[in-house]
Amino acid sequence: MAGSEAFVPAARMASYCSASWNRWMDARFEKHDPDRIGPGCPRPVSGLAAGRPSVAPCPRATGGSRLPQAARPAPESPFDVRSPRSCSAGAAIRARMLGFAASLRDSLLVASAILAAAATAGCAKAPLKAPPSLSELVGKATGFDSGDVDSLLDRAESTFARWTAEEVARAGEIWKTAAAADRTRIEGIVGMARAGVWLAERLEDPQARADAAERAIQAAQWCGTIAPSDAACPYWLGAALGVRAREAPTKGLKALPLIEQSFLEAASMNPAFELGGPDRALALLYLRAPGWPAGPGDPERGLEHARRAISQAESWPPNLLALAQALAANGDERASRDAYRRAFDEASGLLSASGSGADPGAGLGAAPEGELREWIRDAGRALEPEGRR
Repeated sequence: MAGSEAFVPAARMASYCSASWNRWMDARFEKHDPDRIGPGCPRPVSGLAAGRPSVAPCPRATGGSRLPQAARPAPESPFDVRSPRSCSAGAAIRARMLGFAASLRDSLLVASAILAAAATAGCAKAPLKAPPSLSELVGKATGFDSGDVDSLLDRAESTFARWTAEEVARAGEIWKTAAAADRTRIEGIVGMARAGVWLAERLEDPQARADAAERAIQAAQWCGTIAPSDAACPYWLGAALGVRAREAPTKGLKALPLIEQSFLEAASMNPAFELGGPDRALALLYLRAPGWPAGPGDPERGLEHARRAISQAESWPPNLLALAQALAANGDERASRDAYRRAFDEASGLLSASGSGADPGAGLGAAPEGELREWIRDAGRALEPEGRR
């Protein structure tokens, strides 16, 4: 797991601890002198800035003026806090106190960094069970071989497009047969993940939803094993983990770093996959996940990724819907309504083209009629006056 991406909260915690301590110490001593702690005594030098926790000594020239920084003797050891006789006793005590404070503050910061490293090491082990063997997952393709895969994939797509739970489950079985017929190709196993995510989002029975999500995760895991550089694999793994997280929120929080990592990997492999799908998924993740420290939620990052998705396919309704949500989360209600209106119009146009026999996905991606109607419904609800929703 990429620690720099997934564990920014831990680094923020370390920074927050240090900044809070600095503010507290400044508040305690600022009233004595805004520029120096005692007569002629400089402020402590943080160990992070100077390379070691220390407080510079505080000699004073005749008449009480401070000596230039270069004229001040350095401490004999990293923890040596000295006050020459020219400093007042009170100044020396305060300097010693601040020396201890600086050391303690830096110790807290180091401890926070150690905790962050431990968190990174702990989460480096993905919170996933090893999937069953591929033979167990896909079974046997009785009566079919690798030459039948393309026709099986076409059948699965047309069945999936009927957009009912029964037909989507049947499509998943056809994709499963395709995966078994040629275990070197990933289209069938990706289809299994797609069907599993769809069912996990829409079935009424909680256990059935959980089972569908688990199958989708297992299929996506095997996809990554067969084709580790194909964006479809981490993309559908992130989606499957997301629907499972919704079913078990407490476990879902632990999975958030892996969900984020999966979509980031997909975006780095192929940002155009699913017409901006990886960035669209990241946008929704950052908009809906809890914010720091519980999760990666961040409306500004959500808007950034929504705009990246738009750059891949500016007229694709799901991208416009994600952009509308991100704009609303960032306080731009007018632009949000404009994006919802565009999403409504584009989805309606695709539906009309589908009904007229024209290619509904001309220049974009083909979408089942049921999915187009869902986009129209979502955009329409957002455009309704608040009292009518």
